[in-house]
Amino acid sequence: MRKIVRRANLVAMLVTCAAAQGAWAAEPMASDRSIRELLSITQLPKLMDNTMSQVDKMFNGGMQQALAGRAPTPEQQKIIDAMQQKMLALMHEEMLWEKWEPTFIDIYRQSFTQKELNGMLTFYKSEAGRALIAKMPVVTQHTMEAMPKLMASFIPKVQQLMRDTQAQLKAAQAQRADASPAEAKPKP
Repeated sequence: MRKIVRRANLVAMLVTCAAAQGAWAAEPMASDRSIRELLSITQLPKLMDNTMSQVDKMFNGGMQQALAGRAPTPEQQKIIDAMQQKMLALMHEEMLWEKWEPTFIDIYRQSFTQKELNGMLTFYKSEAGRALIAKMPVVTQHTMEAMPKLMASFIPKVQQLMRDTQAQLKAAQAQRADASPAEAKPKP
């Protein structure tokens, strides 16, 4: 009797999975045109450009932090400037929208149905959607500005956790070294 019940459950699960797969397959695939329209409306190419300028600012801040407030020598400044120029040129070359667009189209096609894309397009064309698009750079900027304050208490805690872990690892290593040679040797 149990075998019959298990087989019936297995058949029911298979039928359910097949029905769900059939329903998904019945959804029309998202069209390239709709995906491109959504990427354009949401200004993804522009966001990528803005990201590059943010990275440049972060690089400058990181260099200042690395120098710990000391002014670089003229020779060091030349090296830093040359590296920054090379990095920016590399980023501009690698982050070209034309290189990324086919990948984004594939990702969106794999992730969304045409019906879902149509819903997103409707939203982003609405007043609320346009407001979201227009104000998201400001939200992102405020988020980036708030990050140091939010991270101020987190970073020291992580650093303390790392110091504690290093101390525990050293203590464990010292205990192992203090153990008798017979105990320390692994058994074959």
